[in-house]
Amino acid sequence: MTNQLIKEFIESVIKGTLEKAKSVQQVEHRLLKGMFREFFFDELLSRLLPSHLQATSGIIVNRDGDQSNETDLIIYDSRIMRPWVLANKDMVPIECVVAAFEVKSILNITEFRDSHDKATNLVSNVWYSDQWNHQDSIFLPPLFYLFAFMGEGLPELNDPHQGKQWMRESGPNFNGICVAGKYSWMNMQATGWTAETAESGSVEEIIRFVAVSVDNMRTVSNVKHNFFANEHRDWIGQYIRRQPSNPR
Repeated sequence: MTNQLIKEFIESVIKGTLEKAKSVQQVEHRLLKGMFREFFFDELLSRLLPSHLQATSGIIVNRDGDQSNETDLIIYDSRIMRPWVLANKDMVPIECVVAAFEVKSILNITEFRDSHDKATNLVSNVWYSDQWNHQDSIFLPPLFYLFAFMGEGLPELNDPHQGKQWMRESGPNFNGICVAGKYSWMNMQATGWTAETAESGSVEEIIRFVAVSVDNMRTVSNVKHNFFANEHRDWIGQYIRRQPSNPR
């Protein structure tokens, strides 16, 4: 009975959030993006994340100075490090980043490619280029998700079989995407890309997207925290101390 009440509550929260998103479509675009981001985190994710996982927007950096694109929503483990605020932007150390989200009003192919370029930059130029991540083979890179509140989505993803191949080829650096009212696609460890298609009156595609992403974030944060807790590591010093040009 209790489980059913929780399910009904989460479902009602999601439906209420979608109604809020629809009601502000005419708001000026520069304000709209921030509102959708707040709707997604404040109404959905924040209710389910453990307390040590915090959120901000801004730029992800590594100790070599490499930077991500500006990111709608960054989930970080506050037990490891916290962001620094520079020029009114949150700069989040890669070591503590668990996941990044792009939150859109409507998803089209341009938005998809732009978001995937951001994911590729994060993984290839910020995470892989920083040698600390190679010191332990299980130290996972940040997850990257894409969520859209409205729209028809991408026709390539309407068919489960075609969509599976298309996501392998076109979205390898995503961990999941969701278009409300259409589908969610999640890259599952055991089965690869799998879809949940929306049904009339249901929000199961969103519930699945949120549930899987939160569980994955919890796993990544635990791996990162255990990695840091096993022995002393001078990570903060790499950011705030002057480093000699020829260290001995």
